[in-house]
Amino acid sequence: MNTISAKEASWGLWVTLLLLIIFISIFGRKLQYLVQSFASLNTVGVVISALLVLAIVSWLVWSARLLPRTWSFGLAAVALLVVILTFNMNRPEEKLHLLLFGIWGFFTLRLFGLGYALLICLSVAGLDEGLQHLVPDRVADWRDVGMNAGSAAAGVILGWAATFRHAR
Repeated sequence: MNTISAKEASWGLWVTLLLLIIFISIFGRKLQYLVQSFASLNTVGVVISALLVLAIVSWLVWSARLLPRTWSFGLAAVALLVVILTFNMNRPEEKLHLLLFGIWGFFTLRLFGLGYALLICLSVAGLDEGLQHLVPDRVADWRDVGMNAGSAAAGVILGWAATFRHAR
């Protein structure tokens, strides 16, 4: 039986998330209207928030194995702050930015290292909005560039913090 290595799985998830980011960048408005025909914005926001909480809890469980207890508590507090901020976001697409780019940033770190990960994340955040500028029913927004870059950088930094101590 063939097994997939952690690095191969990371590459698979990284590429999948990048393709999802591009897909949403191009078809996001149509997808948003489709989803809204089935559920209210509040329901969509709660579902995305729940997915984010699940991702953060998974990350905390993973990082708890690697870190001293004092680091785990500090990172858990940061993760809790992210969750609280997410529930205060009014637009579900902002929550989706945080979820997708945060997880993608985490895997970018695992594959490329800290310096390259930050550079790649900032570049993709800008290119995502540039692509939206070219799509007729989408609008590029500098605020979204900041949200994308901040979310990806948060994923990179949380991943780095969880592995920094372990790597030493």
